[in-house]
Amino acid sequence: MTGEELNELRCTSIPNAIWEDDRISVGAKGVLGYLLSRPPDYSIKLVEVGEVLRVGPDKLKSLFRELLAAGYVVRNQARVAGAFKSHYAVSRSENAPRGAA
Repeated sequence: MTGEELNELRCTSIPNAIWEDDRISVGAKGVLGYLLSRPPDYSIKLVEVGEVLRVGPDKLKSLFRELLAAGYVVRNQARVAGAFKSHYAVSRSENAPRGAA
C-alpha cells in the first residue's frame, strides 16, 4: 500500500523500531504515534496535544523531554516580544532514531 493510499484511509504507518526503542516510555510512544498521525504541516501545540490525549501539562512536558532526548522531536526557540517561544517538529526522515544502541 502506498503512502497516498494510507492517507486516503486515514492510516498511519509507524516503524517497528519506535515500539522497540527502550529509551522512551510507552507514554512517549503514544504521543509520538499521535504526532506521526498528523499531517506533515501540523503545528504542534502542547495544550492541544494534551487535551486530545487527555494528558496533564506536567506529564506531557515530561513525555516531550523523552522524545527530544531520543531525537524523535526537535525544538526550535525564538524570541518573541522579549520572551522565548518554543516550536516543536517531529523527525519524519529516514534518519530518525532506530532504537537504543
